[in-house]
Amino acid sequence: MISPVIRAVPATEAEQLQTPARTSASVFQPPPLLEGEQTFDVNAATQVWQGDRLSDLTSLEVGQRVLVNRTWATLYGPGRLTDIWVDLASRQHALDRQANRFVEHERLRGVPARIEQIAYEQNAAGVVTARCYAAFSEAARAAFKADTDGYLAVAEPSLRTYDQGNDAKPVRYRNIETSENPPPGDSGLRLSFHMWEMLEGIRPGRTVRLWPASWPRPTLPREERLHQFDLRPPLIDEDGHQRTTAPFSRGPIP
Repeated sequence: MISPVIRAVPATEAEQLQTPARTSASVFQPPPLLEGEQTFDVNAATQVWQGDRLSDLTSLEVGQRVLVNRTWATLYGPGRLTDIWVDLASRQHALDRQANRFVEHERLRGVPARIEQIAYEQNAAGVVTARCYAAFSEAARAAFKADTDGYLAVAEPSLRTYDQGNDAKPVRYRNIETSENPPPGDSGLRLSFHMWEMLEGIRPGRTVRLWPASWPRPTLPREERLHQFDLRPPLIDEDGHQRTTAPFSRGPIP
C-alpha cells in the first residue's frame, strides 16, 4: 500500500485548473477541514486515469495537480483514494461517462413525476396533468413531445415501481409546458396526457413514472421492484412441505 502526500487545492485554485463543470452544483469544492498537505492510502484497487483510458501510478509526478475521489476515512487518516484523474481530458471523460450512465438509468426506469390534477372521462378514461421532479437530463426533457405516445407506471414516493414491464399503461401526450424558476424539487416540466385506463394509483399527489414510446421498459431486478410477498419458486423442506426462501413469507404453501 502506498501513502502519497497530496495538497488539497482550495476552491479558488481549483477554478484555475479549468475543472469541467456543467452546472454550478458540480463545481469542485474541497470537503471542510481538508486543507494543506494530506496523506491518502493508495492500493491495487486505485484507478489512475489519463486521457480516456486507465494508466498507473507512473503517471503521477511530484508537484502535479490532480483530481481525486476518496472513500473511507478513519482516525488514522483522511481516506483511501479510489480514483485519480491526472489531466483535464481524463476529468472530462469521467464527466461524460457519468452523464451518459445517468441518461441510460432514467431511460430504463422512466422519469418520475407527481400528478397535479385529473379530468375524468367516460369508460375509465381521463386526462392527467403531472409535473416532473427535478434533476433529470436535458436529453429526457427533449424526448417528451406533444401528440406522441408514451407509457405510465404507478410508483411510490420512493420512486420504485411494482412491475413496470407489465403494469405500464399507454398514454398520449397532449401538451408539454415549461415554466421558469420552478419551486425546489420541481423541474418546471408540466405534461398533460390522455389515458384510456385510469388506475387506482393515478390520483393527485401520487408519484408515477413516465416514458416516451421510444424508450425501453425492461423488467427490473426484483430488488428494485415493490412486492407484497415473495414470489420465488417454493422449495421442499425436510418434512416434505413446500416453503419459500424468504423470512417474511406466509409460511408453508398448502
